[in-house]
Amino acid sequence: MRKRKNLTDSKATEGEVEQAGEHESTGDLAVSSGAVEADSSSPIELLNRKPREYKRTVCIVVLGDIGRSPRMRYHAQSFSKEGFLVTIIGYSGSGLPQDILENPSISTVTMREAPSLLQKFPRLLAYPLKMAWLSVMLTFAFLWMVVANQFCPEFILLQNPPAIPSLALCWLYSKIFACDFIVDWHNYGFSLMSLVIGSKNPLVRFATWFENYFGSKADSHLCVTRAMKDDLRERLGVSAVTLYDRPPTQFKSLSASEQLQFVEELCTDYYPNLKNDLLSKPTSSRTCGILVSSTSWTEDEDFGILLSALESYEKVRNQNTNQFPKLIVFITGKGPMKDYYQEKIKQLNLKNVEIYLPWLKHEDYPRLLACADLGISLHTSSSGLDLPMKVVDMFGCGLPVCAVNFKCVSELVEHNVNGLIFNDAEELAVQIQDWFKEFPKKPNSNHSEFRANLVSFQSLRWDENWIHNVMPLLK
Repeated sequence: MRKRKNLTDSKATEGEVEQAGEHESTGDLAVSSGAVEADSSSPIELLNRKPREYKRTVCIVVLGDIGRSPRMRYHAQSFSKEGFLVTIIGYSGSGLPQDILENPSISTVTMREAPSLLQKFPRLLAYPLKMAWLSVMLTFAFLWMVVANQFCPEFILLQNPPAIPSLALCWLYSKIFACDFIVDWHNYGFSLMSLVIGSKNPLVRFATWFENYFGSKADSHLCVTRAMKDDLRERLGVSAVTLYDRPPTQFKSLSASEQLQFVEELCTDYYPNLKNDLLSKPTSSRTCGILVSSTSWTEDEDFGILLSALESYEKVRNQNTNQFPKLIVFITGKGPMKDYYQEKIKQLNLKNVEIYLPWLKHEDYPRLLACADLGISLHTSSSGLDLPMKVVDMFGCGLPVCAVNFKCVSELVEHNVNGLIFNDAEELAVQIQDWFKEFPKKPNSNHSEFRANLVSFQSLRWDENWIHNVMPLLK
């Protein structure tokens, strides 16, 4: 394992870590929290100084929104807890969560996203221009980290996808900095690209070669499922460590009083019109059901399935008012297809199913899950090899889930054990109706059985899982 001493001192001397949350504007780049001052000592003083204790360092690269990349944020927090200084390179589009801003061991270098003007260009022209932009921005980010922040990484950890150009550039910088390069495989970039432009497009063939070639050059590999571990072995000839997503401690079950407190805040801060439905009675005896889903509104999630199932529920509820409660549905998240589905929801004109599309604070999302009665996952995976993190979050809060079927979903959701698996809108409609029939007076036994079966899942959290699987790679 190659070792590289960092230029920052772990003691609070000239290199004292800056207070989290402070930002310095740098044109296209911005730096926040944990940036360290350069040592102003002369070369003679440095030579005569006694050896000092140095902290280990890692650079985490996310060519995406840091705030919407929970797994990479959890990595950063775990590295920090193990005594590392951490720099995250990425976008700050949705804002940085407090757990990053307030951590003095974590700094960020945020990049400017590609100009929206490129979207008006033909794809064959826009794509290389965007890749050139990303290459320049990522290069500037690394230069700023090293020169301005005096931060030299011992490890570079890259989230993949996206693969182009980050795989090649991070591999190159790992050679320049003489540090280890680790890829955390969430999915394959070429499989996502094929959803949009087709698998036979020349760009997809190039992306496949690029991802396979530069991905195989990493020193270590992490992945999210056993199925992906096997595929990486066959595809790239590498041995990856399966690091299952596990919920951090904020994703937990809430007591009845904590649920009531959150529902009151939800109605006050977000939806005053829900007070009659959610606050007219104690939370434990409310007469409406709460269904929740989360999405990034992309092509690999067909929310038409859920909308069709909710239409069926509306019809059944109209015919059997006493047997089926009114449903309050929350679908959280942002993404390119949100406007499209918002329009479809308006056209449904549902009376007994109310659908809301909130964008919640980071700390409010786990609380919403803990107050819900059923979660829905429509994630299908472009490669069939990754698992929906939203289900991990829901399970962490003790919330049973209905999940759409795909290749490796059974690694997480066990049918009729901790949730239900469906294949189409008809099956999902039946599952929702069965779940909420006679609710809340006489819910079926699955409510309590599934929640009881989730207790063991809740017992293993992200930090323990991370230490067991990732720390051996860092020796």
